Amino acid sequence: MNHPYVRSAQPHLEQDSQHPVELLLRVLGIASSTYYEWKKRAAQPSDRHVEDEKLLAEIVDIHTSSGGTYGSPRVHAMLQRRGIRVGRKRVERLMRTSQLQGAFLRKKWRLGSTRQDPRARPAPDLVERNYTAEEPNRLWVADATRIPCGQGAFWLAVPPVVTRWRHRAASSLQ
Repeated sequence: MNHPYVRSAQPHLEQDSQHPVELLLRVLGIASSTYYEWKKRAAQPSDRHVEDEKLLAEIVDIHTSSGGTYGSPRVHAMLQRRGIRVGRKRVERLMRTSQLQGAFLRKKWRLGSTRQDPRARPAPDLVERNYTAEEPNRLWVADATRIPCGQGAFWLAVPPVVTRWRHRAASSLQ
């Protein structure tokens, strides 16, 4: 039953309580037909509900084996590969009701990594965007890459190990 009070009253309604069921339903404002229909459905679930439970077991298996990264499109594709014909929206509904969600890039990760202060004076461009060198050991380049992770951003910085001379890269670690 999806009535807001029934979840809290279920233990009292299911057990033989000292109060008659009809009285409890009247106090909660629930029609007795709703209660008895819910009780009948609990004893004899519909074919669709039984199939949803089987399908949900497959969905949970796929979602778990992916490490929790697969969302509904990939789960739907994996079900098709397994020979299970089911609609995409049904997979979405079952995943949503079971609170299964795939990994996704959050908006904040797509933002630029540099917040420039408009009042700050930019650093001088010493190579004037000319990345060619006339002789070895004159121009060194480095790189830093921002990698979004679950706990925030991870910065991978490559130290200046590459020299630029005649458009050839030579490692200084050799």
